[in-house]
Amino acid sequence: MQDVNRYNNAFMVKIDGEKVRRLRETQGLTQLYLATAVGVTTDTISRWENRRYPTIKRENAVKLASVLGVTLEDILEQDKKKEKDIEGTGDISTEDSLGEGTLIEPSESRIGYRKRSLIVLAALLSMLIFAGLIFLLRPEQRIEISASRYLPPHCPPGQSFPVIITVDQGNPTELALILKEKLPLQCIPLKGFPEFTTILNQDNEIKWISKGKIKNKRFCYLAKVRDSAPLNRTVFFNGDVTIKKGTNLVFPLTGNKVLEITPYHWADTNSDGKIDDNEILDVYDRLGDTKGVALGLDEVKRIWSRGGYRWDPVTKKFILLN
Repeated sequence: MQDVNRYNNAFMVKIDGEKVRRLRETQGLTQLYLATAVGVTTDTISRWENRRYPTIKRENAVKLASVLGVTLEDILEQDKKKEKDIEGTGDISTEDSLGEGTLIEPSESRIGYRKRSLIVLAALLSMLIFAGLIFLLRPEQRIEISASRYLPPHCPPGQSFPVIITVDQGNPTELALILKEKLPLQCIPLKGFPEFTTILNQDNEIKWISKGKIKNKRFCYLAKVRDSAPLNRTVFFNGDVTIKKGTNLVFPLTGNKVLEITPYHWADTNSDGKIDDNEILDVYDRLGDTKGVALGLDEVKRIWSRGGYRWDPVTKKFILLN
């Protein structure tokens, strides 16, 4: 057994590189791990193991033994002919040291190795937690868009009706969006407010492209039930809003999506053949004065001012009653 006391005062010691390599591989350790723990480069560890640097600083040998979970004498060169102190004779420049580090006594053995492993693991966990906090607290926030459609409950063939779509964002930001609305085949889009960006006749689909802060942004359009549409038919509307934030985000249109084809005016919500005060007030609340004329508000006022109406299936028009 090597008498380790001979090296207590030696500045340089000789290590068994082959044994160091076997101990490292047996424990599943990498050269990078040893280099980090001892405070040298991976190239230095490689040269130690290949006996290109058989003579190393004693303090680095102590740290190396501790990381490997053995005593200092376990990794020293056992060749009696080569045993000698070489204080002041070693080529200090051949060892690529990265720093002195903390000297660990050989007696720590495997307990020292386990402690170092726990310290490294704790450091990695701390880094992951810190990275997670940065991710959660980053300025970029999740974008939530709400888009809702107002659609009258019914309308007869040959008559027009308004549709109002409201798009909103909780914390308004500058965004570009595409609003799409697909009408049933029994209906025809007539005019948009603002104007449609495009109309795909073959798909019966209308689109708007808009940019700006999204805060209760309204898109209105006037549509018509085809003259040939049969009565007592239920048709459906579908649409969505698309924005680009890294990847495309698509939000569906909610609210009314069903239209019944019946012989009643779209503002006559209770289908009693007249437009009462509550119904016309609801129309004004929804349409306002800005687009009222274009969306058929004048006709609503005429019917409201008379006793009632009926729909003529031949002319596809409303006849006012006295």
